[in-house]
Amino acid sequence: MKSTGLMFKPYHVPKVLDGSKTMTRRLRGLDKVNENPDGWELFEIIVEHFYYFHNHRTGEDLDIKCPYGVIGDEMWLKESYCYKADPITAVIYEDEIWYRATTPDVMKVDDDGGQAYRKDGLEASPWISPMFMPKKFSRFKRPITTLRCERLQDITYGDCIKEGVDVSDIRYRPGWDASKFINLWDSINPDHPWSKNEWVWVIGW
Repeated sequence: MKSTGLMFKPYHVPKVLDGSKTMTRRLRGLDKVNENPDGWELFEIIVEHFYYFHNHRTGEDLDIKCPYGVIGDEMWLKESYCYKADPITAVIYEDEIWYRATTPDVMKVDDDGGQAYRKDGLEASPWISPMFMPKKFSRFKRPITTLRCERLQDITYGDCIKEGVDVSDIRYRPGWDASKFINLWDSINPDHPWSKNEWVWVIGW
């Protein structure tokens, strides 16, 4: 079984943990088709976990394997963290950590025990990128239950809810307003805006 860590922003972590976010959309591995997303179509035939694309403009065929695994594989939460330290000796505990999403006020201290600052005068951050988080510290592990590839703008009202977006004030109807998800997506993916309508992996747990 494949086990893949997915990185989430601090504001998404509580939603993953409390079950109000059960889906994410990711772009990794789709660079080729997203050079010209309108030129490609996805065949519904998936053999040995490969997704087959056809370019109706050039006639080119392309098979892509999802880098996140297949249904039944494990996904685990990666988030910003830092190792705990003894408040007196400053000895680092390698088996205990703080999570930025739930303990945001942790600060990096200097040799005198005060706030540490960078050379540019800004406060030094104690947080380590979720990219480097060991799996053993993950607070959330689940099997993948949904996996498909689709265009970003194909998101449904129901999937917006699964993405953790509060649409309680938006009544579902044809042509419903997806602006809350659009704003969130564009803030996280400025180089891949909603307007480009790229292909994405839809991963649910």
